[in-house]
Amino acid sequence: MEIHGPTLRAIRLRTPNMTATRASACIGVSQPTWSNWEQGRRNASAPNIVAIADLLRIDDIRVLVPYATPSELSTLHELAAA
Repeated sequence: MEIHGPTLRAIRLRTPNMTATRASACIGVSQPTWSNWEQGRRNASAPNIVAIADLLRIDDIRVLVPYATPSELSTLHELAAA
């Protein structure tokens, strides 16, 4: 799923003590994977998007995936509720 990299980076930078290395470790991905998301080079899986939203305390997941289809948003909301 396409994640909005500049938004992800901006939110992470506003989160106290949250480096890309720390964020990636917290959700179980490599630091290069996290950097690729922030730079828009790679898409993130739905479970990873939900984990990112939880880690960075993002209430409206659409901020991270502004181009998500209704079906994709439904999947994300189901995962977040589980």
